[in-house]
Amino acid sequence: ELTKIGDSKIIYKFHPNQRKDGMLSRTWTENCIFETYQNRDDFLISRLMRFKSGDGGGKNPFVLKLDGNEISLTMLTEKYARNPSKDAGADVETRTHWTRATKREVMQEYHLDDSSIIRK
Repeated sequence: ELTKIGDSKIIYKFHPNQRKDGMLSRTWTENCIFETYQNRDDFLISRLMRFKSGDGGGKNPFVLKLDGNEISLTMLTEKYARNPSKDAGADVETRTHWTRATKREVMQEYHLDDSSIIRK
């Protein structure tokens, strides 16, 4: 199913189990792509990619050509469901990659134990 909202947002929805990668939806806007998933072996439930126009001064290795224009990937965030076969402290919940012309950074957040008094 395809839904277009104005000139700046396109939403693709897929029937559950239609795709081998488990993708349920993909939403495109001018500067980002957001995808949702289900029933994946790696427990991935969503992915957010942020872009900006241009090639990052020629130093960003993550440049895509889209309709004749260059866009640079600046951030990628993946969110994972809880994997019950791993300890919570070793089970990644969110992984964020930043790609800048001068350096690349990765931040990981882990799931909390069910008995934890800290909640997100």
